[in-house]
Formats: sequence, structure tokens, C-alpha cells
Amino acid sequence: MTRETTLSYESLRLFVSMMFEYLVDLRGLDPEDHPMALLAVQEQRGRSVATRSLTTAISELFVMLKISKKACGEELDLLLAEAGAPSVALVGAWLSKKNRKVLKRGHIETDGEFEKISALRDDPALGEGERETLQLMLDQYEFGK
Repeated sequence: MTRETTLSYESLRLFVSMMFEYLVDLRGLDPEDHPMALLAVQEQRGRSVATRSLTTAISELFVMLKISKKACGEELDLLLAEAGAPSVALVGAWLSKKNRKVLKRGHIETDGEFEKISALRDDPALGEGERETLQLMLDQYEFGK
């Protein structure tokens, strides 16, 4: 069984919900502006639209997690596990698999892919050569339209 099939839409949705609660102070937000309310609107438009939105949210959450001062480790994984959500590592591997398709192809085809590759480019673990390759792909998509 692949990672793609082990992470259902519902488990990824739960992950996103938990991560927003963990990373973002949502107390002053109007209920209709809550990220999960916005996702619910996308779900009404259709599963494929919602899946693209969910994947984009996951990419953004990983960027937020990297720049956040909050710890990403056992405490977070325990909170996720207690809620029945997948771990950060498992969702990261799932997201990497999605990015791999774009990287193998060598060019970006959609706005969703653009967002994912943009988030990947900002990963501090990347080497300069990898970062330049991703930036070239982003530039070609953004300015080649």
C-alpha cells in the first residue's frame, strides 16, 4: 500500500485542522473566516477543488511550521496521534511524493503545483543548486504564462 492510499482526505483534513489550532492564534477570527470554514466552502464546490485547497493548506502549514518558534517533535506528534491525525513526518512524505511528480516532469502546470513548489523552494534544508532549479521552474511558470 502506498502513502497516497494510506492518507485519506478525512485524515489530511484532521491534520490541517489540528495544525491550524497548534500554529495559529485563531481566537479573533470571525467564524466564517476560519480556515476550516473556508475549506468547507471548497468542499461544497467539489471533492477535487477541496483536495487542491487542502494540499495547498498543507504546503503552507509546513512553511509556517518551519518558521514557527513552536516545537515540532514528540509533543506535536502526540497531540496529532491523540486526535487520530497522521504525524508531521507522514504528511511530509505524502506531500513530497506529490512534489516528486512535478520535479520529474521538470515544469509546473497548475497554480496548485506553483504553490507547492514555492513552499518546497523555501525549505532551509535545500542546497543552493536545488533552490536555483526550483526558482527557474517557478519563474518559467509565473512569467511564461
